[in-house]
Order: sequence, then structure tokens, then C-alpha cells
Amino acid sequence: MAGPSLFPLSTETLGPLKTYLVDQLAPISDADSSLLSDYTVALLKAAEASDAEVEDEVKTQLRDFLDHSTCRHPSTAHPSQPWLR
Repeated sequence: MAGPSLFPLSTETLGPLKTYLVDQLAPISDADSSLLSDYTVALLKAAEASDAEVEDEVKTQLRDFLDHSTCRHPSTAHPSQPWLR
């Protein structure tokens, strides 16, 4: 069983997370950043694995939309939950 998730998706964190994702995705993707943020959140909600496995899966699924940018941002952004600041 996986430990506590680094991706807490509650009603109060979902709005700030989507806003954060839109801001981060807009400059690195030609896709609609709002739709891409919804897709990213759906991937996170569907995940039932360790955080490392979730991160790998999200990177894999977003690679087509972000090309080389999926590995540009440090994974340290997840534990600090910058969308909650």
C-alpha cells in the first residue's frame, strides 16, 4: 500500500492546483492549458500507485503535449505544493 500522497486532491486544493497548472503549462505547450490542466488532474485522481510511479505516469502521458518539457521542472515542486501558497 502506498503512503500518504504528495498530490492531495480535495475540494479546497483543486481550484488552486488547476490555476497553478494552467500557469505552468501555458508557456510550454501549444495545447489549451485549461484542458491540459483538467487532463493532468484526472491522471492524478485516477492514480493508485506510489508518488514516484504517479509522477512517471503523468510525465509519460503528457510527453506528447509537452515534448521535451516534461522533464524540465524539478520534482521537488510536488512535495512543497506550490499551488497552495
